[in-house]
Amino acid sequence: MKFEAHYPIHPQLKKYIHYYYFVKTDQKNHHSSYYSFPNVTVPVNIHKNVTCTIEGDAAVVSACENSNFVTVANGLRERPLKVKWNGLIDKVTIAFTAVGINHFICKNLNETVEGYTNFFTEWDGNNYTACLEEFYAEPDNRKRIIILEIFLVGIYRPFEKGGLLQEIINLLSDFTPKISVPEIARQVNISERTLNRLFQLHIGVPPIAYRKIARFRKSLEDKVIREKFKRLTDISYENNYYDQSYFIRMYNNLSGKSPKDLHKCVNKLADGNVIFEFIEKPVGFD
Repeated sequence: MKFEAHYPIHPQLKKYIHYYYFVKTDQKNHHSSYYSFPNVTVPVNIHKNVTCTIEGDAAVVSACENSNFVTVANGLRERPLKVKWNGLIDKVTIAFTAVGINHFICKNLNETVEGYTNFFTEWDGNNYTACLEEFYAEPDNRKRIIILEIFLVGIYRPFEKGGLLQEIINLLSDFTPKISVPEIARQVNISERTLNRLFQLHIGVPPIAYRKIARFRKSLEDKVIREKFKRLTDISYENNYYDQSYFIRMYNNLSGKSPKDLHKCVNKLADGNVIFEFIEKPVGFD
């Protein structure tokens, strides 16, 4: 199984997409399963020749002989998503920023991406099938990105609330000092009620939940990807968790594990952009 990370090429898209990652398996008898942890990105996952079943917080993707394309999107969430892969998988994930994806859909995000994960049909039509046929006919992943980005630029539309929501997210993501949601609303000159409504419509979670996910993700990446800290107390203080018991409880709520246990069991993949805990590893995977 191979993971490969790439980054936006087109200047217009760099603002809205964090990265792409490709996953490819080469064995028909491949089986693997993993937990994907809460993140502040909105991933759109594109597969070829698969069936997909989704039940609550779990998804199973299995290779099939039917010629098809299946697109699945994950919303912001406060619990892990369990995913199982069976057989030959060839997929690309577009990791949109929480605000960025709104520039590439026509409906509100909470109507387009519901729950933990769901089938994503917003791009059906718009020459999407033709794009994917060309995409999968090209073996080189960098050239694949160019094909995909031509499609994305073609469906781009200005999102009126984008600047405001990004300003709010920047304030929510500043953990030192931590600014209250009512104070953020005052700073951006809207009511707290309007702020909450905008987040539900276009981000998919309330601002308090977004902050909780963002703090969790930053603390996880500080330890696992950046290897910035060795002690849990340093990680918690850096991210403004002055109450150690709350820090541990937050990890348990969002990942199902204590910080110490989670840091031990995860794998960092695709240039460190992807953090999974493999429950069932494929043969030969370290």
